[in-house]
Amino acid sequence: MSPKKIYWLGRLEPNCQVCHRPFLSTMYDAAVGPSGPWGNICRNCFLENGCSTGLGRGQEYKLQNDGRWLKVKG
Repeated sequence: MSPKKIYWLGRLEPNCQVCHRPFLSTMYDAAVGPSGPWGNICRNCFLENGCSTGLGRGQEYKLQNDGRWLKVKG
């Protein structure tokens, strides 16, 4: 049995909430920094701010052909 697919359901701005550049094919919903606020951020900001995926840390989403964001990690 394959795992259930989970898609982003919330409102999503088209740009990263840190650097304000448009999302390409990857978006993270993550805590920015060790104890920082959560936000929808791009891959560059995710890496630059030491973010990670997992329970209480963040999730990674990939843009699908139908325009929805599929959760792939976290």
